[in-house]
Amino acid sequence: MGHRCNLVIVENDDWRLYYSHWGAINLARETFWGPKFARQFVEMQNPEKKDRGWLDTTSSEGSVLLDFDKKIFLIEAGDQELGDLPRRKFYLDLVRCVWKGWKVRWPPRGCVDVGAYVGRKADHSRNPPTMHFEIARMLMKLPQSNKYHTWKKETGEYLIVASFRLKDGTLRYMPFPSMLDSYLAYGPELIASVKIENMTTAKHLRTLMGKRFPAGGIHFEMAKKTVHYWSESKMIYDDEFPHMWHGWKLRCHFDDFEKHEKLIDNEIEFPRMPRKEMVKTLREMLLAVDDYNPAEAIFGLLEMGAKAGLKPQVSREALENEKLDLPGEMKERILDKALADLEKKQKSM
Repeated sequence: MGHRCNLVIVENDDWRLYYSHWGAINLARETFWGPKFARQFVEMQNPEKKDRGWLDTTSSEGSVLLDFDKKIFLIEAGDQELGDLPRRKFYLDLVRCVWKGWKVRWPPRGCVDVGAYVGRKADHSRNPPTMHFEIARMLMKLPQSNKYHTWKKETGEYLIVASFRLKDGTLRYMPFPSMLDSYLAYGPELIASVKIENMTTAKHLRTLMGKRFPAGGIHFEMAKKTVHYWSESKMIYDDEFPHMWHGWKLRCHFDDFEKHEKLIDNEIEFPRMPRKEMVKTLREMLLAVDDYNPAEAIFGLLEMGAKAGLKPQVSREALENEKLDLPGEMKERILDKALADLEKKQKSM
């Protein structure tokens, strides 16, 4: 129970590690307002020992690193609004307008990249996942008329766009359910499971997508035996997958969905939210008044446990949820200026 994240401050050729039990889902909002306030937020969290305070790749839901020596800001935020990649890219462009003089990046491997930045090797708490074979094989064998309805029922519209350039140069497509890393862990058997007659056209796949941006994509160059892939999620295991694809080359593009569009000759352009809607969504996220304290739920559970004669153990960190308390008017000024600066910059390009 929680939204755990590690936070790092690099300064004077040294670094300090912090931990928040609930902070991952608010990182984008809490660190947006510039280096001064981001430092303040990080230092409000729980200090941890360098050798013991790191989250593993399963429990980590976000990461932040502030390097005041080199002016580098790494942020992997768990805010739900940033799962949409075009919106995330727009958000990062806004951050750069506020953090002038800083290099701002989203670490594609999340906590793995943040740890590597300060010389720490990743702690993989589990092996790469295996695929949900039954669902995938069922979808691959279905005729196109039934595939869409089954896909929606099994995945809740969670879509991985799979594209295939066949040996004759023809492009074909399929909607894949589940998580992208499940398919990559499958290996070449994935290709053997796909029937060409069950593939679809670009036009039909655009209908399946509607206005929803996909969670990831995978592209197969059959003649070159090459697999390209990207995802909105952190690519923790990208160095493991090549060992599972004997005889094939794998190319990880992290969150660069535009590379996929080029690989399919722009037959499909993934849906982008109009700028006006993106601004509205991000404004609501950044300026929201968040009075909810998830730690209060813990107190409620403790009280229920006590009444039942139990003595549950809860960490001190789970009872803390430190956040900034900045004036709303000041935040509006910072955001409005960032939006104006970004619009001016984009018009001049």
